[in-house]
Amino acid sequence: MRAATRKFHGAVGLEFIRRAVHSAELLQLVVGDRIRKFVEECKAEFTEAGEFGGQAHRVCERFGLAAAAGEFATEWDLTGLPPGEFQRALKRCFGEWLSARGTAGNAEPAAIVNTLRAFISRHEEARFTAVDAKSVAPPFPSHQRTVSNRAGWIKSFDKGREYLIDVDVFKKEIFAGYDVGLVCRVLSAAGCLQSAVEGSQIRYALQRHVGTEKRRRVYVVTDKIWDDDLQEPDAVDAGPLTPGAGDEVR
Repeated sequence: MRAATRKFHGAVGLEFIRRAVHSAELLQLVVGDRIRKFVEECKAEFTEAGEFGGQAHRVCERFGLAAAAGEFATEWDLTGLPPGEFQRALKRCFGEWLSARGTAGNAEPAAIVNTLRAFISRHEEARFTAVDAKSVAPPFPSHQRTVSNRAGWIKSFDKGREYLIDVDVFKKEIFAGYDVGLVCRVLSAAGCLQSAVEGSQIRYALQRHVGTEKRRRVYVVTDKIWDDDLQEPDAVDAGPLTPGAGDEVR
């Protein structure tokens, strides 16, 4: 490979791009079918039930796209490999990824719930202001405990509590690197995050009084987050990675 790279200086890659551009209409017709066929073959080969969770399915599609690209390169006489070689190699790569992951189900929902639990457990005493239900609506108490680097508020009721989490902390600290739309849908489906319909959109950052005259948007996490019988996170349908047309996560 190194010798070929020194000899051809990436010419094959450039030729692949030229062929792909020239065959754009054909690729639009057949690439999707090739990816779907790759996914179905992987389901049959690597799972007993013949199904993937959302995350495994998306990863398999990416492997399928790479396999399709490699097979096209072979068909265009750019690789010197026999037909089907990329297909077999990418299936093996996906199978090894799946084996290392340990499940064909959704790992993202469990990670999301556990991430939120860990953050609240770690910072509940130091970074949350405790308020009872009466103190988050006018008239407000005159004194509150000073909290440095506040992450949110804990609203206490007779039969439970809610965690009102600052929007920036939720998005940029707790779930930095996550798709926030996916996070909200997973938590909402598990019954851990409140939502509301505003106009034609589902809002997850809700307006609440937090001990001041002006209401502010916060993420309202219910104490169901601690339930032992919380809906099995792996069973939550996480849906697409990007927010739907009716979702608003800001």
